[in-house]
Amino acid sequence: MARISVILVSICVICLIPSASATSQVPGGELRCAWVTRWGFSSPGDISAVFDELHAAGINTVFFQVRGACSVLYPSSIEPWSGVLAGKFGVDPGWDPLDTAVVEARKRGLAIHAWINVFPAWPVSKAPKGPGKSEPRHAMLEHPEWLARSKKGEAMPLDISVAKHSYAFLSPTAPGVKRHIMSVVMEITESYEIDGLHLDYVRFPDSTYSYDDASTTAYRKYAPYAPRGMTYALWRMSQLTEFVGEISKAVKRVRPGAVISATVRRDPMEGKDYFLQDGLEWVREGYVDLLVPMIYTSDIGLFEKSVREYALLAGEDKVIAGIGAYLDTFDDITLAGQVQTARAYGLRGIAIFNSDYVKAYSDLLKTIAAGEPEEQATQKAQ
Repeated sequence: MARISVILVSICVICLIPSASATSQVPGGELRCAWVTRWGFSSPGDISAVFDELHAAGINTVFFQVRGACSVLYPSSIEPWSGVLAGKFGVDPGWDPLDTAVVEARKRGLAIHAWINVFPAWPVSKAPKGPGKSEPRHAMLEHPEWLARSKKGEAMPLDISVAKHSYAFLSPTAPGVKRHIMSVVMEITESYEIDGLHLDYVRFPDSTYSYDDASTTAYRKYAPYAPRGMTYALWRMSQLTEFVGEISKAVKRVRPGAVISATVRRDPMEGKDYFLQDGLEWVREGYVDLLVPMIYTSDIGLFEKSVREYALLAGEDKVIAGIGAYLDTFDDITLAGQVQTARAYGLRGIAIFNSDYVKAYSDLLKTIAAGEPEEQATQKAQ
């Protein structure tokens, strides 16, 4: 009985929210995106099949992951191959996933955005070994001084039993790190006809990092000339903001029409205070075209609160709502309600995490893409 009540309430909420046709449309139309992770394919045929599913479900934009933890999924002269395809780190799988993705996206009229994890260096594990030998050599081995460090000067650990994070990070404020990441960004931008660049993990692991020598030295040189109140935390945050701007300008010099987007925390104040990630400033400065807050919840009230906050603070046409379709508590009613909420607030669109779950909701997503009246969408969600 309780579950029936919840469903009835959800249906009522959805019916009260205007459909896309009843609200002003953002410039350029609605973006219906999906993240394709580096574990979401293992062959060219897999990419073709995934893109078929996405296209059939009405997805029009793909965030295709090509960089995980300082290793990549395309032939690079700067970073080694990820091991997810060949089964061994640094080994060429014999094909180019990003080139395949660009070709397959064009066949279906999909926009293709290269998705990179910006600062993760290596995942933590129960038996931490770090990256092995490779050509090119992994950044963490070539430059161990680049790792983010605590106030005590300790590098982020790789042992999951003591680590607070899923990855050890490179320092976002180390000049060498920024030059390295920029070179990767430009290698992708200049080599592939991408429609956009999607920045993930573009933040500090938390505000207690990074106290690496290069960063603290740079701050000490700057401090005598700094405005009043420019703390080390504010300096690190401003440095990250400037770096996002540098990436954006560099990409758009090569591809003026490229869309720059970034995942951000569900709570913008948490992002700013805890992760030194000032996504709202990135929008205000024009450094990113779109913010993608990761609103991964099945709670419609919490989802609506985050959507409302970002729409108000960033501008609704600058926001895509990240939807956590992978959650155990997720269902058709939840998806329908979240999409209609995003539309009611005039957001630029939605992004499904991740493509593995698009097939499960394909019929509903097709209804949403077709712009059918909300009553029909609700019927299909039951």
